[in-house]
Formats: sequence, structure tokens, C-alpha cells
Amino acid sequence: MKITYPFIAASFLLSSCGPIIDLGNDQPPPTLYTIQSELSGSMANEGAVIYVSEPLLPGESIGTRIAVRTNEFELKFLSGGQWSEPFRMMLHRYLVSDLSSSIEAQVVGAGSLDLRADCRLSVDFQRFDYDASSSSIIAKAMARLSSLKSGALLTNKLIDVRADISSDSSDEIVSGYNQAAKLVSADLGSWLKEALPDCGGAD
Repeated sequence: MKITYPFIAASFLLSSCGPIIDLGNDQPPPTLYTIQSELSGSMANEGAVIYVSEPLLPGESIGTRIAVRTNEFELKFLSGGQWSEPFRMMLHRYLVSDLSSSIEAQVVGAGSLDLRADCRLSVDFQRFDYDASSSSIIAKAMARLSSLKSGALLTNKLIDVRADISSDSSDEIVSGYNQAAKLVSADLGSWLKEALPDCGGAD
């Protein structure tokens, strides 16, 4: 596994020898990775409508670079591979898709703001990264379910999951991210099933 440090692009003074052009380089394009929900069962067509907000993530986990935590205070990034799109967007879509087929509620996400939802699910991640010291993907978050009718906070839950991996290869690390996302969704799903009566349904 190759790891690179974050870098800051330097600014250079260019002589007036002509237009600036992209000459390319000899580096191969990065391998693109994704996380993908494995849909099972059927989606609910009735019951409470739950709007899933885009999850909040720390800066190192928002974009397309794959975060690696080498110790408590140091973060690096995987070299030679990156997410196919910002991780926050992929994780949001994953949670909406996975929860849609695991709980008896109508789960909606981005592009559904015009729907009349009963509750909002928000998930604030303190971390979601590869922990090199323990060879595992660790995700920790605070989830909150609030009523969109009254604005009241109905319930909240701490999420703390770990997906162990067998090697530090890029493919294995990404597989671990997928497993961690699945564990997060399963934990949220079990909690939401108990909270659904408080959420109610549309009038």
C-alpha cells in the first residue's frame, strides 16, 4: 500500500514564452473505487416518510481521496486510487438505498425535498477512515431523528462500527469501507425500526 501526504500546490512565476499548455505526464490514471449497496427485499410504498440528509463528515473524508489514519493525530491518503465521486455523496446514496429495503418506511434523499416528509434522519460522522494501526475501517457518528412536523428531536443514537481487513492492499481497504458502510446502515436500520412509531405518517 502506498500512502501520500496531502500537498499544497506551489505557485510559480512563468516567463512570457507563450501560452500555458497541459503537456501531460507519465503517471497512470488513478484506480476509481466506489461503495455499493446490495439491495434486498422490496421498498415500502406506505408508512412514514423519512428524509435522509446528506451525512456530515470530517474534511479528510468528504472528497474523492481515500483517508488513512496512521496515528491519533496524523492523516494521509491512499496513493494510486480514489473514490469515483465525493465519498459524502456515495455514502448518502448508500444509506438511502440500503435503508429503503430494510425498514418499513419510505426513505428518500437528495432530489426529494418537494415531498412531504414526516421525519428527518441526520448522521454526523466524527470519523470514517482506514485505521492503519488496527487494520480496520472505523466509523463513528451521532445519528438524530427529528420530526419535520413539530421540529422536535425524537431520538438519537451513537454509531460505532469497525470492519477488520486482512491486508493493506487498496482493494482490501475499499472492501472494508463497503463493509463498514453496511454495518452503519444495519445499526441505523435496527434503531429506526424501534423509532418509527414516534415518526408517524403523513396526515
